[in-house]
Amino acid sequence: MRGKVGWKLSILKYFFLLRGISVIFFVVLLAAGKVSAQYKPSFVAYPLGYYSPETRFAVGIGGAVNFRMNKSDSIAPVSQIGLGGGITQNRQATVAIPFALYFSERKHSVTGEFSYNDFSYNFYGVGGGNYNGEKSVYELQYTVMRANYLFQFHPRFFAGARWWYQKDVIQSFTDNPEISNEFAGRAGGTSSGPGVMMMFDSRDNIYYAQKGLMVELVYHNQQSIWGSDFRFNRYRFDVRHFLPVTSSWTLASNFFGDFTSGDVPFGQMAALSSGNRGRGYYQGRYRDKNILLYQAELRGMLDERWGVTAFCNYGILSSKMSDFNFQNDHTAVGFGVRYAFDKRNRSNVRLDIAWPLLNGVYIYDPNEATKVYLTINEAF
Repeated sequence: MRGKVGWKLSILKYFFLLRGISVIFFVVLLAAGKVSAQYKPSFVAYPLGYYSPETRFAVGIGGAVNFRMNKSDSIAPVSQIGLGGGITQNRQATVAIPFALYFSERKHSVTGEFSYNDFSYNFYGVGGGNYNGEKSVYELQYTVMRANYLFQFHPRFFAGARWWYQKDVIQSFTDNPEISNEFAGRAGGTSSGPGVMMMFDSRDNIYYAQKGLMVELVYHNQQSIWGSDFRFNRYRFDVRHFLPVTSSWTLASNFFGDFTSGDVPFGQMAALSSGNRGRGYYQGRYRDKNILLYQAELRGMLDERWGVTAFCNYGILSSKMSDFNFQNDHTAVGFGVRYAFDKRNRSNVRLDIAWPLLNGVYIYDPNEATKVYLTINEAF
């Protein structure tokens, strides 16, 4: 009887959560609609559906609205507010609102996201190995709030600050004798703290670049004075280069490094995947304190709306900076299709399919290996 009551309460909780987020998003659309005659915002919405062993069947919605903060500002990139949410057959839920707002010819910009997630995840341990796939399963509720501010002090140079907050509430965590339990964050906790960042950006378009260079450097600190249960530092670089091959084809490259030290919770460690960094692997399939990742992508525009891409990823992880090696490397390949819902600003809906390559051997398993991503904008 208690199980049926719990099931009903869960459904009600997710229903009101998604309804509340949808109301917020609808208000944003109304606000954009009031200035549509001047700013001409564009909007896209699409259904989501997928299946995985962890969630069984899942359905949801995704969408984004593009608009300009000032109709006379043709220099600043178009601003964007998105929405994504879903409910699974296992009574799990996820809702996210990413945003990117650009003001005064990009003199000021505010980006970030708010999200709530009630999910189950596979945990494969910490480290770059574990090719056999031993795993535990944990149930997690977590709330994420991230905000970044950048000030343009030169036409291509920016500096600013950020604040990242994440609260993890672990409902359950199954033990596996093949996986060590010696890692921070096993009982949940809060990560919170400020950071500073600098960026150089010469890209012709932040949503779909065809030429230019972007370099981002970040230092991030978390400790008790900021409300964090963990004490650690993060140093990160993100380099993206876009080389036009023809008028319609571009070779895009991304070199990414994430280095942490201290009492780092496993949920904040550098990891492969999430649909942006290391497509082709289950989210967090490999995680450790440090990661070096290279991604290459050949992008082609077939016409004003449609495009295609082929990509590959190569990553290595380590617990210490001095321990990087190529023995436990991770490679994946894939291809994708693009549809521009905003032709002028080239904001795309992207569909990517990726597969991992383990030890040079192609592995095909629809439930475990093949990964499908349907979302807004490019991976990098």
